Amino acid sequence: MRPFAALAWMVAACGQARPVQSTAKLPEAARADRDSLAIPRAPFAIVPAELGDDHVLDRIPHRAMVKRWSIAWLTDNGAPIGDASRTAIDDERQIVPVLGERGRRIRIVVDDDHARYAAWIARDDAWSTALVPLAISEGVTVEPGIALELGDPEGALREVAIVDEMLIAHGRADVRALGEVWIAPKPVPRPRAYDVLVRLPSGAQLRARADGASPMVAIVSADELVVGKLGVTGDFTEVEVQRPYVRARGFVPTAQVLGTSDDFITRGTGSGHGFGMSHATKHEVPAGTCLYDRAEGDVIGVTLAAQTRLGGRLGEDGWAMVYIDSPWRVTSMYMKNLATDPPQPPRWDSCTEPVHRR
Repeated sequence: MRPFAALAWMVAACGQARPVQSTAKLPEAARADRDSLAIPRAPFAIVPAELGDDHVLDRIPHRAMVKRWSIAWLTDNGAPIGDASRTAIDDERQIVPVLGERGRRIRIVVDDDHARYAAWIARDDAWSTALVPLAISEGVTVEPGIALELGDPEGALREVAIVDEMLIAHGRADVRALGEVWIAPKPVPRPRAYDVLVRLPSGAQLRARADGASPMVAIVSADELVVGKLGVTGDFTEVEVQRPYVRARGFVPTAQVLGTSDDFITRGTGSGHGFGMSHATKHEVPAGTCLYDRAEGDVIGVTLAAQTRLGGRLGEDGWAMVYIDSPWRVTSMYMKNLATDPPQPPRWDSCTEPVHRR
């Protein structure tokens, strides 16, 4: 367990802020709410065959944020695809729907190559986040969807630091309110509007009160950051920072304010796939075709558009391999031919059929 000392940070070469030590305290209101903490829950009710349905993503409440695309499994007990040595952090921090979770794996939904399919990823390849809105320190509130670096636990609390290109902030959170899979709020909260916007320079420090000796709330890490102006107290300007899934409110010396701004344009510190195979078989595949993990296997996804796709020859057993691109690599999936007369064109199994529904 690390002792908390003065606010200090290490900014990694990739631009992510990581906490070293701090004096951040959990706000009194947050401590009082710990006994009544309620984490939203919902059943996993969508199966892969439904992934081509209209508005299906709106019916999936669970979300996760991908940290890295190292390896995946098309089925829970299948062979891995990808590269386990691929440890680079994905800067896009893509938020994806989730169909299930089991142990150290999370089943996410992938949209790629005009197809939508399920894949299992390691839980370590997803960012930790807040499962409910949390006040992690005096002045800083985070929402589900914020990427968090986790530090040392201290009893029921744990150090957390936000991962953001523009702002450095950290604090503590109830360990029960941290995880990798959350329930997306409905409706999505709307950003607050401000009468006056001002610009802050890199290194500007937001403090809890209009006092240079009061606790530090956050530090601007961008070259310049546009924030909302809330008022003036003595030699300090009260401001509020709105970033995706995090809000910080504090006081900065008015002398550090660069001036007003007309909009939220800021200055920071600094995918597509394609392939071709000349010897592959071409298949005319309509939208809604079921994609299986293997011949005689399980449905894992659906094609979203009619397309000529490359793959293997249609076998006598009625199965044909088809190549589908993925964030990990070009992947082999399978289609099932329901036509009983071999001379006839294939009639690919469609996931719109009732047999594929619960």
